[in-house]
Amino acid sequence: MNHRQTIFRLWEVLRPLRGTLAISAGMRIVNQSLAIVLIVLAVWGVAAIARGAGGKELWSVALSLVGLGMIKGVFRYLEQFSGHYVAFRLLADLRRQLFDSLEALAPAGLGSERSGDLVSRAIADVERVEVFYAHTIAPAIVAAVVPMAALGALAVVSPFASLVLLPIVLLVGVGIPYAAHRLGVHAAQSARSGLGDIAVRLTDAIQGIREMVVFGYGSRSEALLDRSGEDVGNAQKGLARCSAFQSMATELGMGAGVLAVMILGSREVHSGAMPAYDFPVVIALTLSVFVPLLGVTNLIPDFEQAISSARRLFSIIDRPEKNLPLRVSGRGVKDSGIVFDRLSFSYDSEGARVLDRVSFAVEPGEITAIVGASGAGKSTIVNLLLRYWREDQGDIRIGGVSLRTLTPERVRELIAVVPQRVHIFNMTFRENIRVARPEATNVQIEAAARLARIHDFIMSQPQGYDTPAHEGGSRLSGGQRQRIAIARAFLRDAPVLIFDEATAHLDEETERQVIGSARSWQAMSESRTVMVIAHRLACVRDASQIVVLEHGRLVGVGNHLDLLETCEAYADLFAAQSAETLV
Repeated sequence: MNHRQTIFRLWEVLRPLRGTLAISAGMRIVNQSLAIVLIVLAVWGVAAIARGAGGKELWSVALSLVGLGMIKGVFRYLEQFSGHYVAFRLLADLRRQLFDSLEALAPAGLGSERSGDLVSRAIADVERVEVFYAHTIAPAIVAAVVPMAALGALAVVSPFASLVLLPIVLLVGVGIPYAAHRLGVHAAQSARSGLGDIAVRLTDAIQGIREMVVFGYGSRSEALLDRSGEDVGNAQKGLARCSAFQSMATELGMGAGVLAVMILGSREVHSGAMPAYDFPVVIALTLSVFVPLLGVTNLIPDFEQAISSARRLFSIIDRPEKNLPLRVSGRGVKDSGIVFDRLSFSYDSEGARVLDRVSFAVEPGEITAIVGASGAGKSTIVNLLLRYWREDQGDIRIGGVSLRTLTPERVRELIAVVPQRVHIFNMTFRENIRVARPEATNVQIEAAARLARIHDFIMSQPQGYDTPAHEGGSRLSGGQRQRIAIARAFLRDAPVLIFDEATAHLDEETERQVIGSARSWQAMSESRTVMVIAHRLACVRDASQIVVLEHGRLVGVGNHLDLLETCEAYADLFAAQSAETLV
């Protein structure tokens, strides 16, 4: 997306509030026009005193100044309020659009993105866009209207002076800002992306603080952060040079314009073509022509950063979602049975297949285990089932309905997952469990916690369920985090429950308790289906069905005893794990 396309895209976002922004721009035009009138009126009053005007005329000037000043203050307030109302409403909309896009794209569409950079976009880049809506559009409209009106007023007093001033006004209002834009656009892009890099490095440092301390990586991390800071500093120096050039050129242009008008005006006064008391008014109008232009020219560096930030936001917001259904089915899901039909998948078009024509069925009301060595494709099946990715070939059906005809939201209503890596939010235990079902009552939350065997631990905390769990569950053991995840899954009460290697890093006793919780939940209803993705075979020996994967291919389906006799890969894996246990 180039510079012009980004501006048009920002303008499209403004569509619902264009009327309000037009009102703000109108208020600003009145406000700036009144500022010019006040300046000219004040100069007129001074000139009136110089020519010996009477008290009545001076009182009229004074009262007019007071009245117009009060009116200007009202318009200034209304202009600021309406302009920032538009800006902050649109910033909220942009944040909402960004979050919706992140939710729709995750996780497959965000695999190449860095979490720190995404946080930088959601916070810093959204805030930077405020400059475009609150401090660019209305000032630009005013800069196009008010100087021309001031030049028209100047033409009434001194036509020749207005003609001389016109090219200088165009230079200051158009030529210099365009040159500044050309000079600063690349620096602005580098500054925004560099700030994103800093956010990434800071996020990595905070999340990996233990590893940094243990391995003495702090100095290296600090050096990388310093390098990113230097890159941002160099980009900001470029913006500062651009701003300095613009300020210098603008001041020189204004000075040249005022000097030219002073020379021409003094000649007209000496020749008698202009009354002497009109000369201060001409100078005041000349200065007033440039005031609205300054409001725009001084914003160019910030404007460039706002456009660069918007481009970073739209690169996420406008990214097409890949997991939308090909068509929405009106058929209902009849049960919790799952069929994987000749399923093939690779993470990129040229890469090796992670799954190669895998077919098997998960019967409703049963516990099915999927086993295999690391890299066999076990978790990939879960990712496809949850529509994080879409299969290259084949089909997945739940209750006889193809997932291709269901929205991702509908699929996730049917499935609850206990992941291997559990995220504990920085809120109470109650709210951490309620994440799975926001409308759940306290009774339902506690029932799920009891079934997950985490209730007693929570009640032992100082405030029970209202005790803060702390960010990331830093004070919880791996088993406690897993049980909270299990409580979430039980609370969701979906017909299909998946354990995605949820016990991989637990000790055997905790692992048995976790699997026992799953069996208890499944036994409460014959329609509930459980899938266990497991690396260790000991915890799934009693599963109704065991599916064995090897290098992305299905090599065995059956129960434990049958597979020991018929599936060499399963027998080898079981023998290896049994030997490890003996050691």
